[in-house]
Amino acid sequence: MMFALLIISAALGNGFWRPAELFGSIWQSTVQTGAGFIVLGVITGLVVAVLLGLLYSYVISWVRMEPVVSGLIYGAFAWAFLGVLVLNTAFNHVYQGFTIWNLFVSFLLYGLVLGLFEDWADRTWVRRSRYEGTAGEGAPGPV
Repeated sequence: MMFALLIISAALGNGFWRPAELFGSIWQSTVQTGAGFIVLGVITGLVVAVLLGLLYSYVISWVRMEPVVSGLIYGAFAWAFLGVLVLNTAFNHVYQGFTIWNLFVSFLLYGLVLGLFEDWADRTWVRRSRYEGTAGEGAPGPV
């Protein structure tokens, strides 16, 4: 998510590290700049991504659909909640630094990567697949 925002920001000419500075400014009441806020922003982005990934791994265990599709849907819901509601209301000074589409694309890419990783884990039997089932349950079995 943070990496996509960094690339989009650089492509738009806003500076590569600008999203990291904005995320680091969550802990202040105004937007701050500097190396310390870049590091703090990268750490904040990493913690948010890990927490969202853990929530996704819990939610996906209840959903019976293709992981890539569920990852994209999860990314869209995470964008709607975090990107629009939380950032816009609680951290409006940070939200002003992003366009809504920058956040939307980054959250969708994040959901896509989560779904692709989930699909890879299912297909390589890194963990018990969602497609496995015992005889008589009507589960389709490994794909």
